[in-house]
Amino acid sequence: MLTNIVWALITDLRDIKCSANWMWAPKVKGERAALYDAATAVRDLMIAINIAIDGGKDSLSMATYVVNEVVISLRQLVIGAYAPCPDITKFVTPDIKRPGNSHIILVDPSKGQARLGGSAFAHVFSGQIGNESPNIEYADLLVKTFQLTQYFISHNMILSGHDRSDGGLMVALAEMAFGGNCGLLLDMSGEHSSIQQMLAEEVGLVYEVESKYEGQILSLLNDSGVPAKVIGETTPHNRISLRYNGSEDLNMPMTSLRWQWMLTSMYLEVQQSKAENPMAIAMEKYETLNAANTPVYNIPFSPKPTAPEILLKANNYPTMVLRDEGTNGYEEMIVAARLAGLDPVNVHMTDILNGLVDLDDFLFLIIPGGFSHMDVPQSGKGFASKIKFNKHVWEMLQRFISRPNTLTAGICNGCQVNTLLGLVPWHGIDPDKQPRMIKNRSGMFESNWVHLKVNDSPSVLHRDMAGTIFGAWAAHGEGQFYFPDREVFNRTVEQKLITMQYVTPEGKPTQKYPFNPNGSPYAIAGLTTPDGRHTVCMPHPIDRSFYPWQCQWLPDKFKGLEVTPWLKMYQNARKFFEEY
Repeated sequence: MLTNIVWALITDLRDIKCSANWMWAPKVKGERAALYDAATAVRDLMIAINIAIDGGKDSLSMATYVVNEVVISLRQLVIGAYAPCPDITKFVTPDIKRPGNSHIILVDPSKGQARLGGSAFAHVFSGQIGNESPNIEYADLLVKTFQLTQYFISHNMILSGHDRSDGGLMVALAEMAFGGNCGLLLDMSGEHSSIQQMLAEEVGLVYEVESKYEGQILSLLNDSGVPAKVIGETTPHNRISLRYNGSEDLNMPMTSLRWQWMLTSMYLEVQQSKAENPMAIAMEKYETLNAANTPVYNIPFSPKPTAPEILLKANNYPTMVLRDEGTNGYEEMIVAARLAGLDPVNVHMTDILNGLVDLDDFLFLIIPGGFSHMDVPQSGKGFASKIKFNKHVWEMLQRFISRPNTLTAGICNGCQVNTLLGLVPWHGIDPDKQPRMIKNRSGMFESNWVHLKVNDSPSVLHRDMAGTIFGAWAAHGEGQFYFPDREVFNRTVEQKLITMQYVTPEGKPTQKYPFNPNGSPYAIAGLTTPDGRHTVCMPHPIDRSFYPWQCQWLPDKFKGLEVTPWLKMYQNARKFFEEY
């Protein structure tokens, strides 16, 4: 627990509070004594580390009678921890950042122990959990390791890091290389066998560091009594190599190891998928991911926060953020609109139906993401039906879109709703030919970080953004654009009404899953109208990806951004109103 929370900067080790969930069968002979021993051991360790348990729950009836036999659950204590974070941007992730220009340091507060009991290795290869499992004999060293790691993070001295508690040192190092899409050149020695050294799940950390900080980090750790040493270097090549006590124990392509690591997830997805050919879909996904390169993002303008004088201005262009039962993305959307200098109002569909709010009083209609009506009978259909089949509301919408100074936007569920309402790609399409959203090709709900390219289109929201390649969150089960009529599709392409496309890490539009998460034709991620006033998109660029810290991954050159390029979408809306 501590070696996971350590990678985010917190106020102090003493501020960590824990929730302890006990699952035990103390009414069974011998189990009560074992529970007491476990509780006292946890108490002693908590006192030594100076952290506290302030809550949790007990499940102390973990035994049942089957015929004449008592079946007892395994003894379990699950501890979760939380602590205040003074700066949510101060954290370290496991993916290697500087392949070929950094070294790997092993921090070992266990002082060289290598017990395999309870390890993943023991479970997989022997079918036995073993006799001796890792323990915390040196709580003082664990505390020093935690405090020094926090210091290094606060001073930006660690590029990436991982703990070895889940699979051991070799798995931790491999996962770092998998995330960094690179190789490792490792050279170690020790009194234990390489199996013990590399696969024991003792307490310990791994740092990726630059040469300029290496000496200082090692001095501070070793001077504090915490064993630490350089065990290798990163490389830009597709190979992980390990020499142990002078012998080469491993030399394999990184992608081969990553493929093996992915297989369990792939087989689980085959079981979960509702696609016609789940194995083919899963193979496509993991083969695509395993062969992927590091993303190449491009921003052809300088993203900037909205000027304070604009944000402080009163009555900034009234914007309705319209939600319905089940909508859950409206708060983020309101924040995004506010940060762009708009004046968002949180409106529920009930307010519209009851005549309490009128679109005539607004310039911008935004329907946010969520899962209105739990996507029953289909995504967005219930929400759209409330608008389309209520004469008063439908006429209100028609008056709104007929005013040339208004805009609409639909994100995710809002994309589904606005498409069903016929707002895109243009008005007046026959209902049988109207594009709509259907289930993802994978047969599963997709929640991923996707790469998007902004096209040259009439969209007001995407003005001066063409050529942008950047990431955004996507979360949907029915996100595939479906065109019942080929002529409508061809005209959509010819008139450049496709605002955004899903792209590969290299920036090329793709049908490959999972870079195209839903199978949309032409890699369509968003649409607009010929006049550009109505725009929809299935991913969440503007509501969940407008701050850099919201992004799953960023290249180093963009980590200094105050806002991502996606905020410009609503800044463009504001400029449209200013210029009209």
